[in-house]
Amino acid sequence: MKKLFNIEIKETISDIFEIEAESSGEAEYLAEKGYYDGEYILDGLNEQKRKFNCIDINSPMYISNQRKEQILTELLDYVFEHSTDEKDYYNSLKNIIGLTDSEMTELGIDVKRQLKEITPLQSSEIEFEDELLIEDEKINAYIPLYNIDIFEKFNLKQREDSEYNLYLDYDIQKEKSNITIIEKNDVGDIEYEYETSDVENQMLKEKLDKYCMQRYKQSLKEMIEEEREI
Repeated sequence: MKKLFNIEIKETISDIFEIEAESSGEAEYLAEKGYYDGEYILDGLNEQKRKFNCIDINSPMYISNQRKEQILTELLDYVFEHSTDEKDYYNSLKNIIGLTDSEMTELGIDVKRQLKEITPLQSSEIEFEDELLIEDEKINAYIPLYNIDIFEKFNLKQREDSEYNLYLDYDIQKEKSNITIIEKNDVGDIEYEYETSDVENQMLKEKLDKYCMQRYKQSLKEMIEEEREI
């Protein structure tokens, strides 16, 4: 009795052709048109780059792609439901399931990536700009990237198609600071978070207090008290 099999064949080949054009956009258009018109023939397939898979879909070991996606979705939901907070969720995905940050991005998982610094934050690297925002007992301050290399500081991979912004989030009640980096691109935003040490936290609090005096002519404490009275 004949059985039904799924056959998947993948071939990876490449070649280089010269095209005369007035711009890169025109060159891409001519290349795509020429390819579909059969002007370019890719020869010399490397046998080592050919992948051939034969799967018996009647086998008890067979799992369809649809079922795999369902399993992954249910697994991620389970981990989320049993995480105490966003940081715990991220650490579970990374350290228990073994997902990389890139894989989380590909899967569309909306969670803050936890950063570890290479060297401690220095006072000379931190300046503030623009208005301070106060909401839910937290102060948000924008930090321009003039004096700090966030990619070297936090071993963060820079993507050419992305824009990066750096913020300080100061928790008024806990008197604790977090550094947040937001990576913006056409797909969406990715957030990275760094929890400051006690020494860094004190430095950032002093810098924030100084900025309040310069911009608002009042101390950080006075500004917080004034906000609470509103």
